[in-house]
Amino acid sequence: MEYMDGGIRYGNVRRNAHWYNAVLDTRLKPDIEADAIEVIDHYNDCKKNPTIGLLARKQAETNHYPEFRKRNEKIFNQAKVIKELKSQFEKTFNETLYPRTKNIRKYLIEKEFVVLDCVKPRVKSFGKTLFKLFCR
Repeated sequence: MEYMDGGIRYGNVRRNAHWYNAVLDTRLKPDIEADAIEVIDHYNDCKKNPTIGLLARKQAETNHYPEFRKRNEKIFNQAKVIKELKSQFEKTFNETLYPRTKNIRKYLIEKEFVVLDCVKPRVKSFGKTLFKLFCR
């Protein structure tokens, strides 16, 4: 982990991503008023710095209850505030900040070629080669 001035770098973003994941990946039905705070905080982090927010989300992601996760995401996406924040984040990510590199960033984060707190060695694979050929 990276330590900076006595604290963990991006500690707040990591904490918000962890609680975002905890609210979504549970068997319990979410309480919109109480649990929406974590989702809103995470989307605000993603709006400020999209790449760091997505890296923290991927690092905190668990998939213990996939069917309940989909249900909880659907419940939160119906809330007006969260729907607006999510659309603002996606607009910022896709159109404003990274119009040309958004697909590459998403691919690198999804396949964990880039992680938040460490440097990973280069990995050569057939899928990566195909991505380079067709997505430039």
